[in-house]
Amino acid sequence: MKQVEASSRKLDLSKEIVKNITKHPSELKIEIKSLDDEIENLKSSEASHDDSVSAISSLIRKSRASLIETRDDISEIQKRIGSFNRITSEIHSEIEALSLNEEARRVFLSFNEICSSSSCQLFQSSSDSYAKNLLYLKDQMKDLERNSKIDHFRVSTLKEKEENNLKELSYLVDKRNSTIEKSEISSLIDTISEIKNKIFNLQNELEKLENYKDLESLHITIINERQAAFEKYQAFSESASQNSNLIKLRLELRDLYLNWLDCLNTNNVSRDITFKDDFVPVLGKESISQLKGSTRIRAVLAYHAALLELFLERNKAPFRFFILDTPKQHEIHNDDLEQYIRELKRLSLTKGVQIVFSTTEYHYDGDDLDVEWVPEYPGKKQNMFLSSKRLEAPNK
Repeated sequence: MKQVEASSRKLDLSKEIVKNITKHPSELKIEIKSLDDEIENLKSSEASHDDSVSAISSLIRKSRASLIETRDDISEIQKRIGSFNRITSEIHSEIEALSLNEEARRVFLSFNEICSSSSCQLFQSSSDSYAKNLLYLKDQMKDLERNSKIDHFRVSTLKEKEENNLKELSYLVDKRNSTIEKSEISSLIDTISEIKNKIFNLQNELEKLENYKDLESLHITIINERQAAFEKYQAFSESASQNSNLIKLRLELRDLYLNWLDCLNTNNVSRDITFKDDFVPVLGKESISQLKGSTRIRAVLAYHAALLELFLERNKAPFRFFILDTPKQHEIHNDDLEQYIRELKRLSLTKGVQIVFSTTEYHYDGDDLDVEWVPEYPGKKQNMFLSSKRLEAPNK
């Protein structure tokens, strides 16, 4: 237990360090390679003063592109925060309407002519409905507030990045202006030095990301070892061969579940996953039924996909299709749902399984192996959002 806690603290510290790094390791490697090639070009005997200016101008273009991308991300998140605020206001209105209805019910109950009996059940259905709806709306509020806090944090992080981009852009423009006025040799030396500094910063970011990935893998390994030790301890009261198979299945399912949780960008759950009653997942101290809103939906979708992949990996799938009936995508960002569907597409191609799902706001752009059915019900209203996709497995 202490080892898991220590590993978790290290992982949290590393996550805090990489929070401002928005590029994927593969993108950083490509950029580093491009800059290395630029240095080799400048070192060649044919490099001129214009090449030095061009190299600095290339850095300026990349910095400006990064600034535009950051501002676009900020704008998109702020729009989403605005949507959260509007939805929250509407939920408050719903809660107020429910409360007024409940007050009206109590007024009616106070009239003896309507409910003279102390055990009057005339409005019992209305009362039960009020409690259920109020609980649902408050759960939605909590989920929206949690997502809004995450988005506000991301905006503040991106604002820091925007400020750094502006400083870098201003510095590079000044550098280019001074390079124009310098001699050919001096400008080449300064440009190569500037590119090397850029490479150093990118390599530093890459190292931080790789360190975080290593710590994450180590943390999962430690959790798996702890779970395996616990299950071996339980084995004393069970058949050894049966327990061995269960341990392997749980370890495989845990790894797959973690992958699918990451695929759906599920940030609000513990990675310390255990199983009760053989295969009912527990995330830290929470069961899936205790989660709320989009977090619960992501956890359910990830678990179903992990089970499907486990069956397929072991070639034990009793059926080779997976049906999703409009998985509440209005509570999941389209980018996350897109990534989930794309991973299911990969699964369909590699394992020969058919994926069928319906959508409303989200639209999937498939390829020649996919089929789209659009229902043709009478009237514009019925057809406003209805559409469906089927990811076809290749013929084997």
